[in-house]
Amino acid sequence: MKLDAFILNKHIFTPNYFVAPLAIPDHSTFLPGVWSAPDAVPQVDVDAAYPWWKNPRIADITQVADPTAPIPLTEGGSGVDEGYGADPCLKEGRLGVYLHWCLPKRFRAGKDKTQDRSQSAEPDVKVSLIVFCLAFGANILTSSQDHASVPDRWIVMRFIHEAKPLEEDAPKAPALSAFIVESNRIRHLSKTQIADVEIEAAPFIDHSMPVEKQDEVFIGIKRVFDDDWRDPEPDAQYHTPLKVLDSTNPLFADFTHHNANVFSMHDDLTWMCEGECAREDQCTAVWHAESAKVSYAVFGYFSTGRQRTIVHGSLFDVMWTRNKKPAKITAEAVSRDIGKEQPIAVGRDTLEALEQYLGCLPVKFDWPALLGQMRAAISHTGQGNGGFIDMSAPDSDTRAGFRPVDGGLCWRFHDNDEAKASKPDIGTTQGSHVPSETEMQTMYTLDRRQAYSDALDRQERYLRHVLFCEWWKRRSRIPGGLWNLPACQEDSDTRLRTALAKLEKVKELRKLYSNGNRLSSIPGLQQTPRKPFYSRTMPAIVVGALGSAWPSEFADEKDVPGRDLRALPFRGTDGSGVVQEWLKSLVKPEMGTREAEICTIHGMRLFFGSAASRASIRPELQNSPALQRLPELFDKLDNMGALHWTAPGWVRNAVNTLMQEWVYAMNGQPVGKLPSPPRYSSPEEINWQGTQPWRALFVEWEVEYWHLPKRFWSLERSADGRNAEYRIAGDVNISSFEGLHLHKRTISGRSLLRQDATLPIVTLLSQLLHKVTKEQVLAQASLKKAAEKSGGTGSNDDDKSELGAIEAQLRSALQALQLSVCGLEDLCDHMLTLQRGLHILPHEAHESILTAGTSPFTTPEEQRLQTVLLESNDGLDTTPYGEATFAEPEAERDFRPVTHGQARFTRFNVVDKFGQVVSPMLTPSVSRNKHTSLFPCVAPSIACQPNDAEGASYANSVSLDEAGASQYFQLSHRINQDARLNTYFAINSADWRGYHKTAQWYQGDRTDTGAMAHDWRPATEYEDPVWGWLVINFRSRGIQLYDAVGESMGQALLPNSIYSKVYWEVYYEDGDSTSKSDEASCHNPQLLAMMRKMEDPKFLFGLWAMLADASQNISAGAPGNDQLSTLVGRPMALVNIGLALELATPAMRTQSYADMRKNPEIHLDEYKFEVLLGHKSNLCDGLVGYWPSSSTASTSPGDVNHPVDVKRPDASTIYTEFGYPGRKMVDHGNIKPDPFTSPSHSPVYISPFHVDPSEHPNDPPAYTRQICNHPSAVILGAIIDPFQPVHIATGILPPTTLKLNSWAVTRTLERLRLVFRGGPLLAAGDLVGLDPDQDTSVPQDPSKPREAHVPSIAEGGAGGGDWTWLQPLIQSSSQPQSEQTTTDVVTAGSGEPTTPVFVPYNVKGEPAAEYPLPLGPHTVLEGFYKFGLRDMDLDGRLVPGKTT
Repeated sequence: MKLDAFILNKHIFTPNYFVAPLAIPDHSTFLPGVWSAPDAVPQVDVDAAYPWWKNPRIADITQVADPTAPIPLTEGGSGVDEGYGADPCLKEGRLGVYLHWCLPKRFRAGKDKTQDRSQSAEPDVKVSLIVFCLAFGANILTSSQDHASVPDRWIVMRFIHEAKPLEEDAPKAPALSAFIVESNRIRHLSKTQIADVEIEAAPFIDHSMPVEKQDEVFIGIKRVFDDDWRDPEPDAQYHTPLKVLDSTNPLFADFTHHNANVFSMHDDLTWMCEGECAREDQCTAVWHAESAKVSYAVFGYFSTGRQRTIVHGSLFDVMWTRNKKPAKITAEAVSRDIGKEQPIAVGRDTLEALEQYLGCLPVKFDWPALLGQMRAAISHTGQGNGGFIDMSAPDSDTRAGFRPVDGGLCWRFHDNDEAKASKPDIGTTQGSHVPSETEMQTMYTLDRRQAYSDALDRQERYLRHVLFCEWWKRRSRIPGGLWNLPACQEDSDTRLRTALAKLEKVKELRKLYSNGNRLSSIPGLQQTPRKPFYSRTMPAIVVGALGSAWPSEFADEKDVPGRDLRALPFRGTDGSGVVQEWLKSLVKPEMGTREAEICTIHGMRLFFGSAASRASIRPELQNSPALQRLPELFDKLDNMGALHWTAPGWVRNAVNTLMQEWVYAMNGQPVGKLPSPPRYSSPEEINWQGTQPWRALFVEWEVEYWHLPKRFWSLERSADGRNAEYRIAGDVNISSFEGLHLHKRTISGRSLLRQDATLPIVTLLSQLLHKVTKEQVLAQASLKKAAEKSGGTGSNDDDKSELGAIEAQLRSALQALQLSVCGLEDLCDHMLTLQRGLHILPHEAHESILTAGTSPFTTPEEQRLQTVLLESNDGLDTTPYGEATFAEPEAERDFRPVTHGQARFTRFNVVDKFGQVVSPMLTPSVSRNKHTSLFPCVAPSIACQPNDAEGASYANSVSLDEAGASQYFQLSHRINQDARLNTYFAINSADWRGYHKTAQWYQGDRTDTGAMAHDWRPATEYEDPVWGWLVINFRSRGIQLYDAVGESMGQALLPNSIYSKVYWEVYYEDGDSTSKSDEASCHNPQLLAMMRKMEDPKFLFGLWAMLADASQNISAGAPGNDQLSTLVGRPMALVNIGLALELATPAMRTQSYADMRKNPEIHLDEYKFEVLLGHKSNLCDGLVGYWPSSSTASTSPGDVNHPVDVKRPDASTIYTEFGYPGRKMVDHGNIKPDPFTSPSHSPVYISPFHVDPSEHPNDPPAYTRQICNHPSAVILGAIIDPFQPVHIATGILPPTTLKLNSWAVTRTLERLRLVFRGGPLLAAGDLVGLDPDQDTSVPQDPSKPREAHVPSIAEGGAGGGDWTWLQPLIQSSSQPQSEQTTTDVVTAGSGEPTTPVFVPYNVKGEPAAEYPLPLGPHTVLEGFYKFGLRDMDLDGRLVPGKTT
């Protein structure tokens, strides 16, 4: 366990940094009315920190100071009180050493509450030596884990090497003094006397006391641990077991202001006379040390229970001086360097801030170049996109700047290993199970119920939060406040009644739809996480060289086990050998007497207790104060009755053993080389070294935020087309606008410093390097050189690979920077008019309040509110503004549903565990009215853009800073509550016949009236959502159209001009696309509409240009055949894409009374956010074009099909970046718009929405239908490349992609038949078996297949398929129609004599040597080439149709 000691005297108060007054939690804020406050932990007050006589921590500010006493403004000090007057103000009892012990890791970690508690018992004595700091979350009162209890008894041993008394006739200070700290001792001010409550106890929560008495509750007591130790209060109250979270204060374990006599102790360096005194008054006097050299040992144990664990730590050579500051004050050096030598970097997340910090370091080592070498090394391996920390990587880093939130569960099939081994792989589906129609229906039913249940859970938490806000606002009312306004009262009462009614309904529904009330009877059907919601993280701040409040080992992933007491080096025969070697090194070489040998064998006590043994010590060691006082130490230890008679026996044995180890280390012996050494053994860890420690713990910050209007912003796409971000429009000069002060507000907060700033890079480094081979990385020799230049130290393990050595060097160099990170998480809460902190929660009203009639809850609804909130702690982590406001009176509303503005720091105070404060903006030598500005290193994603109007060197910010510098960082659009962008391939249940059979299992929901209610729904990974295919035929200059299963629907031939008529060569059954029978044969209205659009020559020309351009620009996602690609373009899929911006809870509303008096602003559901789909610059994006729905629906709103029809995409205008969109088309002298237009002409917008599950009681299908069919949801028709994903970006949520399942694409393409017109061709002879009067329905003889000797289009089996020649033949009308339809010959359905049939022949390509053909007679052939994959299903048919 790590110990730290802080020296407090009046000389440590210098003009270079702050020693802040004590900031004790104020539990009086738990009281209602004017006392109520959202955070019981006050801000650190640096304004009252300097000079020392104005600081209540060390001075009695009620006393009058000497105004003539000079104030030193420079460092130094002569060791006397020169320049320090006003001694009457000095609080003598506050001076001394403040000792803090850092709790080990095991006492901060939590475990699941369902874990067997019997497993936590430790029957054997263990010595824990691990240090860890737990950065608690804000919701500290509702932890789902059971945290470990902590030791509640701490024995503190103080060894004084030497001391100079302050009094002239003072007796000699005792060598060893012992204190006992009872960490769990409850103390009430009304029952016990505490001399100095601020440093002798810590505020605590006693649940047995009423709220109005909580400000009198404290915990912790320190007493002298001697023979006379007795408990003065036999009926003392103890909090058992004691846990870190029991205080409900996240700083409780580590901030010494909050844990006095719990995990820290004040030692005033006083003593009383022991033994005989020269005068009688000396026996009762308390003596003080003017200076002293002190060492400490701390031993912690459990007073109750079975845990036999000793936690111990050591600290040596603490130099106490009353009239002189320590030789080195680390905080002064940190204060000098922060913000100057050590930049402060701000980024959208830790990784980005870290990269920005490394780029801003002084040029001692070029970290950006190292990152570039890392990118090159990874790129050289051919893995990924070569981006070491590439934020635009589609699959790994797209969530940068976003925090995922639980999105609930869904039901999917998961196969076991045996099932997977026996089933074929179907690509990217969930597992390898191919569900049947019944299984799909069961899965869909369970999935709907699960979504409904999850929505009810979220709704209940939200309603409890709303009710808690109303509870808090009523409890914190002040006389004459804004709550007296009728509008505020009416709004508050309405919210209360509505939330209570909805909560009751939700609770009843939750009983019916709990997660465990419906299990699947189908094997393999299991729950899996649904797509999460996201919230935008607030900026992260990285600062270097701050050090840590805890040793670096606290971040170790592995828990180092404690030492076994029986294996300690100073216990048993092994210990005697170590002692003997040490004692022999102390004695003179000539002192080899038998007496000395006996003493060394029998141990330390006998050696130092023997005068003869002490006389044998070498002369150069005789004057060592530590050695001289060891006899007294062991004598005191042997006669410490409290240890031997009061403490448990196993504690006595452990302390005696560890004290020998402590003495051994105190005399400079290398304890780290002992067998089973302590965790902290190096001199830097256990020696004070004349240095006042600095242990950075948290940051208190304040920012000025300006909310910039929506019109200032535009959504800009990233260079690679994968992502997008809102930026200030180029023609906007923000500083030129007046009235910006109306958009300003001041926000403050507190953020814990974490020491894992380098963790993102270290983790990525480890993952990426271990994915590549050694030879590939070492091929980049510059990477290895960069690692060597970084200053890191490699591993000494000879067996470690060279790759591992590079990683170890880079890891060491990053850790040497001592980087700390914190975030501005509270910023989002303030945007929602909420505050986070240590606050009171709903509780049972105490009898005194009820009888006094002062309860703020008088109406039936308010009394019911109390009861409801006591049922659960969900939603109670933030408090509403209520009467508070942080904006100017004439300013706009505090509430902001969406953040989009700029901010700058006005305060940035780094506070350590002892209350020392450093700031890059303020020091004691600078007046508080003259704060220096902070110019952080801002990452590009949140940096202000150049100001085009003022010059590129100026930032486009609220106010103009100097050229090349800016105080501001930019917060682009971010929704201030959890949301997710649902992107999916949509399926229309009304058109179920037009989809692949995998998607035909759902045909809509049956309503109460018996009608079928159709809707749009997301396709699952087990379905094929494609409803058509388009293929360019370069040979015939046509576009072939196929249905969802790959059956040909015809080929539209490109006419000579846009004024000519479009002809079709091959049709689906019945031929003419304009006939009524077409609608009956085509089951998908969208496919039919596409065919009709293709009859328009203008549309067909634009479609040809778009498809041809896309085929050339989009990277091939699958291997193809070059010869085949010269004939046809890439198959393009026709799909529907759904977009929905779903909120996890209803849109938040203002919780500020002040906002009620101001003009209403736009609501969250009224925002419209642009969606960017695909981009031509991204060669790996599969979007070719898209079209939105029509503005008018063919059905009335009351029709059950209205939700489907109103969102059905209309292909009248296709938005694309391929081809030549936006051309002016002249038709008979009239200019008509091109049906193909750039997406920038009509962007896609979506609005956030939330579907309240309680509005669909006991109807999960209606709830899920509403999500996909909500008026704010968008359905788009689209043409996509089936092998590439479609990238979708909004700038407000992580970018996402949509890609067809590979199994669906492969299966459909295997059925595709590509037909090319062939001829006229000159053949050597007639086709075999071609007789118009012969029945062509007779099957062929497999041993004698029909062959056509025609030229081959492609050599071999192009594309892995077979070529067939289709020869048209006019069939006799006398042959029955039923006999004409076979697997080899396909006829028309009319039966007319002129209707041809196609006779298939295998293509036997003629070699070039056979041309020119021999003398005739020759045959002229004209027909079609047909291409199909070899393993395709042969049940498809090609049917000729009429030409138009």
